[in-house]
Amino acid sequence: MADNGNAWNIGRRFRDELEYIERYVRLLRVKSTLHDRQVQDLNAILKRVQVDPLPIRHYDRAGKPYSADEIAKLLGAIRLVDPEVYQTILGHEQQFDDIPSFQMDGPAAEYMDRLPEWVDYLMERLSDDPEDDEVENVLRSAMDESATVDQELDEEERIPPEALRALLASAVEHAMHAQIHQRVDAMVYVRQQFEEIEVLARVAMPDAEINILRQGFVLLMTAFDAAIFDLTRIGFRRKFFDLIGAFGKGERVTLESIGEAGSFEAFRDQLIEEQLKKRYVKDLLSLLQALGVQCVNETAGDRPVQLVELVLRRNLHVHNRGVVDERYLESDSMSGKPKYNLYNLKLGDAATIDDSYFQTAIRLCGNCVERVVGWSDESAP
Repeated sequence: MADNGNAWNIGRRFRDELEYIERYVRLLRVKSTLHDRQVQDLNAILKRVQVDPLPIRHYDRAGKPYSADEIAKLLGAIRLVDPEVYQTILGHEQQFDDIPSFQMDGPAAEYMDRLPEWVDYLMERLSDDPEDDEVENVLRSAMDESATVDQELDEEERIPPEALRALLASAVEHAMHAQIHQRVDAMVYVRQQFEEIEVLARVAMPDAEINILRQGFVLLMTAFDAAIFDLTRIGFRRKFFDLIGAFGKGERVTLESIGEAGSFEAFRDQLIEEQLKKRYVKDLLSLLQALGVQCVNETAGDRPVQLVELVLRRNLHVHNRGVVDERYLESDSMSGKPKYNLYNLKLGDAATIDDSYFQTAIRLCGNCVERVVGWSDESAP
């Protein structure tokens, strides 16, 4: 019975939850936005390993949200490219075992402490897969640059040409080995980005299980459900004798059960919990409305049936993957028309949650909780 003591606390708790749900939806929308820059960066890596690039949108689409067709085209390309990227990673990883040795004998042995700086130097100047001619040209350039720098050094600090050549040859091996690690790391990153893009694309699908608005709506209705039950419990306690007939119409209580409770308060709370456990939030809303609680702002055109429709749609998404079923299409016994199908949905349709519906749900639930707080609050007349 987590009612936080009084109705005002329940109302504040729900307002806080509502605010964080809205902020959660906004945050996920920002985080799930796909940018052209992201695709371009991936293509730069794919080009380095000679893998076909992903499709780039025309310049006039830059900065605009990806359409469903554009996302489908991008995902199709990712699924074609991903196996090739994976095989490229495996091919590169086979070279990991060929670790260059540190030459502890030979002319460069006493200068190995300078190896890291030459590796850094060469990695900035060597291409990803250099030919022998390129390596030779880079080595020659490094020798010339070293000779220029050596003129400013004392004799004992200079590296003899033969030792420098051997040191640079070892640095080339280490640089090329490090480049392999960098390429593998970049391709692993590409595959992680592929997976992220697929998830982001699914987040944007209206009928997907992880659609942002769908998840926000389910969270909203979960918080609403808890708030209505907690507020009804508080109101029931305060107006126990006024409400017990409405809640437990036709039921009988034995003297034995009263005696077993030990006190009136314990008996009251036990009876309240028994009554609440028998009902869903849809039932409580109908009962509150019958008791004269205006759960919606009818002067603004809102109707109680809208709250029930929200609950039924939540049930669709929790229990039936958002697909309209016969429970949602429940008919009125007198007219034979659906009682809660306010959007003319048909059996098997997807009851999607769009921006307009989500904002309406927030407004209706917020107004309802505020009104039920007033009804159940101890200071209310």
